[in-house]
Amino acid sequence: MPVSVKAVVVCVNYDDLLAVTLPTVLPHVAELVVVTAPQDAKTQALVGGQANARCHVTDAFYRGGAKFNKGLAMEEGFDALGREGWILVLDADILVPPNLSEHLEQLNPRRGFLYTPRRRILDDPKDWWKYTDPKKWAGLPLRREDKGHYGYFQLFHADDPVLRTAPWYATEFTHAGQCDDKFQHRWPVPRKLRPAFEVLHLGKCDENWFGRTTDRVDGAEVEGPVEERRNLQRKLRQKHGWGTK
Repeated sequence: MPVSVKAVVVCVNYDDLLAVTLPTVLPHVAELVVVTAPQDAKTQALVGGQANARCHVTDAFYRGGAKFNKGLAMEEGFDALGREGWILVLDADILVPPNLSEHLEQLNPRRGFLYTPRRRILDDPKDWWKYTDPKKWAGLPLRREDKGHYGYFQLFHADDPVLRTAPWYATEFTHAGQCDDKFQHRWPVPRKLRPAFEVLHLGKCDENWFGRTTDRVDGAEVEGPVEERRNLQRKLRQKHGWGTK
């Protein structure tokens, strides 16, 4: 039996990548909510033309002086989507395979588990058009996730007992990192599973936690204080001694 899935995506100043990934996602979901900021008119225009997608526009990313509070925005996204049924959390820069629905049907996901496939990394997303066929992904680096079932792709059922209390995503972080990590730790290790299929991440990982710093694929200028964001990211890595996940 086909799996009916709803999806939520955060997208602020990622409209160029969302324009690539959105068509790969929409055929496989009943509904998609894109959480974006009031000033991101491009994302709102892009999503507004889709039959089964809509935007939730919020200032939650910057509320209270935050640089990019993804967790708080995600919580509003869950409310807008409806906390029921199968829910898929996706990043705006993730390409899913064109037969995702078939993969999910074969997976036959069960309530009580968190599903996160492994991801290949395309460092230069300007080359995305070369990799529309997943058969070509095999030559790209496979991200070492270890035990990380992060928010680039998290599939779960809203009735899972670990989700009885809200917020689901941590709202105390003032950047885009860690909220998805705390979320995945709600499940014990035996209940976090890797589906057989893979997804493709368009661009380097862990670069945009304080807002976008990476180049746009359409050649337009990245909006906002890019160097300040890079410095904040650098300081956070130094503080925690983080390398590659």
